[in-house]
Amino acid sequence: MKKAMGVPFFDSNEQYQSIKGEVNTNIQRVMDSCRFVLGENVNSFEKEFASFCGTEYAAGVANGTDGLRLALLACGVGKGDEVITVPHTFIATTEAISHKLKKRQIEEQKQYFQSTCLDSLQIWIP
Repeated sequence: MKKAMGVPFFDSNEQYQSIKGEVNTNIQRVMDSCRFVLGENVNSFEKEFASFCGTEYAAGVANGTDGLRLALLACGVGKGDEVITVPHTFIATTEAISHKLKKRQIEEQKQYFQSTCLDSLQIWIP
């Protein structure tokens, strides 16, 4: 029997080692300022990221769910709209969709998750 080759799922050590000085300096700067939320570092990141993307503005958010919620808001998605997503996604994707469409109760979320279309490509939101 052949021995399986060990391929690491995710190994960021090599990349970290190449930028360790910059990362540690910036972590220390945040720790020294005690500005863990918002602050100059976030402001600088938003400006640099907007420039990188070729846009005028960028907004830092707490997590991917908040980012998805803001994207839905920016697209004008609201109650009664249909949002299509892949069936094999992280729960935050569907949570952001259901939050924007005001489907917060567990019973409603059960109905939501049971309504995946047969073609496995579309999720229907009542």
